[in-house]
Amino acid sequence: MPEPDEGLRLLIRAKLVDGRLPPEQMARVWARPANGETCVACETTITRAQLVMESVADGGPPTQFHTRCFALWQAERNPPGR
Repeated sequence: MPEPDEGLRLLIRAKLVDGRLPPEQMARVWARPANGETCVACETTITRAQLVMESVADGGPPTQFHTRCFALWQAERNPPGR
């Protein structure tokens, strides 16, 4: 049986490979109430009932993640044993 997040993990891996998601640690990261932003990882809306993880890479624009997507992005960009 596949992992519940396997499809999302595959999407995040693909985005890391093709450059749509940054592979490096963000310079600043914070959480705040969402306001209908689009998650850069899964491309769905982060609703007002959720928290948004907002981050800034050096010199880049802010990016917004669902909290789960942010955690998966962190895990996929630094996988153990790779």
